[in-house]
Amino acid sequence: GLRVEGLRAEGLRAERLRTEGLRAEVLRLQGELGALEAQRSNYLNHCHSLEGELGRLRAEVAEGLGAESLKAKELRAEVESLRAECLGAEGLRVRQDGGQVV
Repeated sequence: GLRVEGLRAEGLRAERLRTEGLRAEVLRLQGELGALEAQRSNYLNHCHSLEGELGRLRAEVAEGLGAESLKAKELRAEVESLRAECLGAEGLRVRQDGGQVV
């Protein structure tokens, strides 16, 4: 009788200690989970911010490339115009010199 009661009481005490330890562990893990969720939320916000910045930079680059392309077209047209003028002047000199290039 007494020995069984003593063992039962000891078993209950051990079970209570295990339960308290598990509760403490659950609370610790819940705290960790909360911290990780907050960190995840911060990372997501940072990612959204970076995506916005990337979109803005892409738009700037596209705008810059468009401007460069237009500038390149203008320069090509200017080069062609100068080439035509030079060829015209060269042809004029050839004719004035009787066919000899000066």
